Amino acid sequence: MKKQPKVFVTSDTFFGRKKTAKKRGYASAAEMNAVMAANWNNKVSEDDVVIHLGNFAWTPNDVEEMLELLNGKLIFMLGDQDHALITISESDESIDILQDQIAVQDDVVLSHWPLEIWIGKNNGKFHFHGHTEPNIRTDLKKMLRVNVCCDNWSLAPVEIADTLDLLKDFQ
Repeated sequence: MKKQPKVFVTSDTFFGRKKTAKKRGYASAAEMNAVMAANWNNKVSEDDVVIHLGNFAWTPNDVEEMLELLNGKLIFMLGDQDHALITISESDESIDILQDQIAVQDDVVLSHWPLEIWIGKNNGKFHFHGHTEPNIRTDLKKMLRVNVCCDNWSLAPVEIADTLDLLKDFQ
């Protein structure tokens, strides 16, 4: 029997962006891409699903290169810096971009943008979001909102089910 694929989430990888590589302590974007691809592929198998909540890669070339390197079936939600992904998706029908800016997966509300209000907020439903605003941090005492930007998670996707198990211990 084939095992069920795991579902992961991440955001704001900014593959190929020199400014982001420098900020993350890498000498080059190529070095950052290589480390992040290794981190990704150590967690995600070919059969797993990764929902990327925006800001995937900096140039069309970076998009194509990283799609070749990364394990898993990728599903994209667009962020504010996904122009390259949009460009490539116009000629590559295999790129799966969600049309909605808010989605629900495994009882978690997903969005690129951090929300103040979401369906189920008052009933213990978590909200996972991207967008690397420095003033928007995960504070479970304030609300059940989690920033899944890769910078907060060792530059790798996080498994939704495992993360929920961990977070429910804080409720």
